[in-house]
Amino acid sequence: MAVGLTTDPVAFRQAASDDLTAIVALLADDPLGRERENPGTRLDIGYRDAFAAIERDPNQLLAVAERGGQVIGVL
Repeated sequence: MAVGLTTDPVAFRQAASDDLTAIVALLADDPLGRERENPGTRLDIGYRDAFAAIERDPNQLLAVAERGGQVIGVL
């Protein structure tokens, strides 16, 4: 097996507010997000407000991909 590869399955689930720090970190780890996102240890209230708005809307679903208990993707 190649170094860095894992056979752990990827699971998809609805995002929870506890995932916000990981979600923002993923968004910031991108050429576009690097300049607009703020993944600091204390998240801006705007991220929490946006999450709450998405969660309230029955037409929206914010999901995360998780492997080995770690959030590795967001959609």
